Amino acid sequence: MKKEMKIDFKQLSADPRVLVVIIAIACAALIALCVYTSKQTKATEAQISEQVSVFEQNKSAIANLLTLKARSEQYIKQNEKYESLITSDGLSQQDFMVYFDGFCKAYDCRMNLIEFGEQSTEGDVQSLSFTLTVEGEFENLMAICDGIVTQDRFYRIDGVTFTPGSGDKKVAVINVVAFSK
Repeated sequence: MKKEMKIDFKQLSADPRVLVVIIAIACAALIALCVYTSKQTKATEAQISEQVSVFEQNKSAIANLLTLKARSEQYIKQNEKYESLITSDGLSQQDFMVYFDGFCKAYDCRMNLIEFGEQSTEGDVQSLSFTLTVEGEFENLMAICDGIVTQDRFYRIDGVTFTPGSGDKKVAVINVVAFSK
């Protein structure tokens, strides 16, 4: 047999002690819920802060990669330009002697001497260093230097030394390096 238990809520609500206990339990539950939620909120804020930091680092890394990509594209274009300047005509000393004799005459100067240095190879590019000794007016000698580095073939000037020549003329010793594939 079952006993039926009946609770009379009207009688319980009439007793203020019961009401106070219920309110106290509800307040304790609310306080516990607030403390728990506060801890969860702080943990979530810490995770968000960590993720924001990771995001900023990734954003910075992406910006660096984009900059590197732009520089790489610039390098590739510059390399293509250099490759187009480096001819595969070879490094014939006799051809250089004839060419630079006429080149200097075009600038109203006289080539006194051409001395060839060592020929070297780096990768698939060969280089030949030589020294031109040229006599002429200073402006024409400077124009020769400009003409050497601005023509279709790739030359590099490593140094120029000027000394007095006969009359108003100067003598320039120009150290040049020629390149070929």
